[in-house]
Amino acid sequence: MPEADTKADGRPAAAQSSDLELKLDIRWQLGAGYPRPVPELLFNLLWLVESEGTLSAAARQCGVSYRSAWNLMNEWSDLLGNALIESRRGRGAVLSPLGKKILWANYYAREQSRVVLNSTEERIRQEIGSLVGRAAGSALRIRASHCLSHEILTRLLRDAFRGGVELQHGGSARCLAHLVDGSCDAAGFHVAEGELGAAFIARYRQHFDPADCRLILGAKRRQGLIMKRGNPLGIRGIEDLARDDIRFVNRQANSGTRILLDLLLAERGMDSASIRGFDNIEFTHSAVSALVAGDTVDVSIGNEAAAVAFDLDFIPLATEAYYYAVRKPSWEQPGVRALRRLLAGKAWKAEASKLDGLDVNEAGSTEEALVLFG
Repeated sequence: MPEADTKADGRPAAAQSSDLELKLDIRWQLGAGYPRPVPELLFNLLWLVESEGTLSAAARQCGVSYRSAWNLMNEWSDLLGNALIESRRGRGAVLSPLGKKILWANYYAREQSRVVLNSTEERIRQEIGSLVGRAAGSALRIRASHCLSHEILTRLLRDAFRGGVELQHGGSARCLAHLVDGSCDAAGFHVAEGELGAAFIARYRQHFDPADCRLILGAKRRQGLIMKRGNPLGIRGIEDLARDDIRFVNRQANSGTRILLDLLLAERGMDSASIRGFDNIEFTHSAVSALVAGDTVDVSIGNEAAAVAFDLDFIPLATEAYYYAVRKPSWEQPGVRALRRLLAGKAWKAEASKLDGLDVNEAGSTEEALVLFG
């Protein structure tokens, strides 16, 4: 590791804003009466028992002894009044129903808090950055529809652009409206390919004037139905959402995913009132996938990368292009130039292509917004 820069008097040199790293997280407290902090080790062990099938393998990967892992499981099983794992003679261990619920709840809590925490991280990073070398207002402000690739995008951008990046999530239509009112420099949105694309564009035009904008392609991806591994309810398509035995979770109004669903329902003449859980909404692909994984609902709509991340089944419904819109006066802004170079570069394509269902072969290509919007 290279040595840190120092001043003449031996004190560490001031950190540059691009070196700043900040991660906020949630912490559990659990129990009756006086809740106790839940150690992160417990969640890690539960995850690894689920994936590896033995507590001994889970303990090895966590760097603790089998006895320590067993004692921790027993301690929390006693506190909660139910076992967290169940031993199978000669066949390792599996999570108990309670263990599965706690593991799911941890996923869900983190996904529910992710949007708020990411926004808070960026705000704090901006405030600190203004005092340690970054000029106020120098960050690239992105408002974008949720995509699992954004963790990669922000990490690479912070390495590439010293001004920093401020990324907040929202529905596609809302993000385009932010671009128009000047509260962001780039707006991420997605549009279905094929015949559905024209209907997307008509929706977005209510919030957005493309005449003075250009587009940068970030990726192409697949959207579809997400259900439990093995598809135990035999879901085959959109029509099955109206079945009485199906519990559904939706995305928020004006998100690109919600627009896709609304268009698919209209195409089939289906009434949203017939779908159990249509008004039950979440704000990210990961959040809806976590609900399916936790057996709180049976099916959701989202992108393939989220389904694979939670080991769920996926039925593709549409391929879509994910763009970043930029107003022409901002096109040569340093942060926008960094975004353009990044999306066209090898690092982005190498890392983003590891996400299932994400095609970045044409990433970084640019065009006038009017080419798409007509």
